[in-house]
Amino acid sequence: MNKKNVKKISALIGVSMACAVVFGVSGFSHANFANAQNKKTEFSSKITAVSHANGTTVNILPQEVRLWNESKEFNADYLNSLYEYSDLHKEFIVAVNSDNNRVAEIYREADVFNPVNNVLKWESSVDNVASYTVRVAYDRQFTKCIIKAENADIAQGVEIENPLAGTDYYWQVIATTSNGSKVYSPIFDFTTANTMRTVTIDGVSNTRDMGGYETAYGYVRQGLVFRSARLESISADGLVTLKEELGVKTDLDLRGKAEANLSANSENPAKLTKYFVYDTPQYALAGDLGIDNAKHYESVKNIMTVFTNKDNYPIDMHCAVGRDRTGTITALLKAVLGYAENDILNDYFTSMFATTGAWAKETTYINKEMILNVLRYLNTFEGETLADRSAKYLIDKCGMTQADIDSIRNIMTGKVAVEIPADETFTDTDNYAEYSFVTFEKFGAKRVVQMLGVGEKAQMPYEAGEGYTWTVNGQVYDFTKAVEGDMLIQATKAQTYTVKIIATGAVTSEETVTVNAGETFDFTSLEKDGYDYIVLSDEGKIITELTVVGNTTLNVIYVQGA
Repeated sequence: MNKKNVKKISALIGVSMACAVVFGVSGFSHANFANAQNKKTEFSSKITAVSHANGTTVNILPQEVRLWNESKEFNADYLNSLYEYSDLHKEFIVAVNSDNNRVAEIYREADVFNPVNNVLKWESSVDNVASYTVRVAYDRQFTKCIIKAENADIAQGVEIENPLAGTDYYWQVIATTSNGSKVYSPIFDFTTANTMRTVTIDGVSNTRDMGGYETAYGYVRQGLVFRSARLESISADGLVTLKEELGVKTDLDLRGKAEANLSANSENPAKLTKYFVYDTPQYALAGDLGIDNAKHYESVKNIMTVFTNKDNYPIDMHCAVGRDRTGTITALLKAVLGYAENDILNDYFTSMFATTGAWAKETTYINKEMILNVLRYLNTFEGETLADRSAKYLIDKCGMTQADIDSIRNIMTGKVAVEIPADETFTDTDNYAEYSFVTFEKFGAKRVVQMLGVGEKAQMPYEAGEGYTWTVNGQVYDFTKAVEGDMLIQATKAQTYTVKIIATGAVTSEETVTVNAGETFDFTSLEKDGYDYIVLSDEGKIITELTVVGNTTLNVIYVQGA
């Protein structure tokens, strides 16, 4: 995203919103803000979120694509039932060679996997509002801000274009009244579902992010490699998305020079910083067209070498429709990165939800065997995993090196740093950076947030409930300590621990008692008439009180009283 640009506001037409219950934010006092210049003293309950709040998980994939990717097994009839086939798709071949404007129109009208549920909406009962400002960030303090939409339209909402999957977002509405005063909403938070990330680039079909999955080599970063159909019909808005918001630097054209120079096509149509064009094989075990044919080994090496150079990223790779040649190279790249075979297959068939990918949808069964043949061929090489065998193919057949393979894996999993627009955040803290945000969460739903200054302590907002206690990372939280940073305090089922008591001296005995986690052990239970005592921890230190957070041994030494 371009941090210098205010994100555009999008209408809600055709956008399905998942509503959530919004809980009030409490736990604030004037003392929390006394030392902050220009700090508001409370978040107003007059501005509430319609959705995207209270830790809600939001699905950004449309239902058809989400169901398909969750199925985890291939079923062509099921895929066909999810996507309504249209004669519009059959027009693609004619349109691509005659009228580029028609191609762009088809793309915009028929792609069905563009992101959904990405418009933020709010309600307000603030009087005399002159304007609304909405800011969105990756952190609650807004030090990693990605959107600041001024003069936002409450009726239309504010769009997060092409949101990342599996990511926490924070947003806030600031109402400026006619007299210049400001009213701040609570800070709303939500998480996008951990799914495939599809992408909208106006005028370009079949676009999605190759990242967002955990593999044996690490989490594959989003925003590094995109796959799409041809770029010739990209619109002016699409160019802004491609270059500025996604930051794509390299066009990896898999059509070959002859096809890229056809009358309806052009080399480097988006005029990106770098452009590579190669004749590309497709599939395997299918005659001389596949990656298994020796005449294509050099091309495969040239293509895969593009991914070894961190200066080429972010990359958009494409052929004509973004399905066959692009699908083959994507399968190979994902195999090298350690993706599961079902994830590779589901990604490939997601193209069927795009205009370009579905224009010959009647060949779905044939395509199944063709893409499976890629995996079958790669699995003929030596190695314990598909990733090992795919690397072996690239090394033994195509002439790449293990260092090349390692470079691809390290770049794609973030071990080698590559700056992408998602990293280019800006600060709009409104003094929030001086504070810590403590979130209390009960049963994954009800949330209360406290904003605390340096040296302040969190206050228990309500009892965790019978049998439950407040914990941080599974450990009982100590409310007597000052907060040192943001934290999530959760109500979790209380554990019980044993306290072993070994008595020596004037009295000798041994017993074990059970204590709930977080309870203070009652030392008065150790008192015996006529005897004084000291208590040693299991480390041998004298203690006078004990909050039980684990199995503990107490050594009690009894002496005759005076």
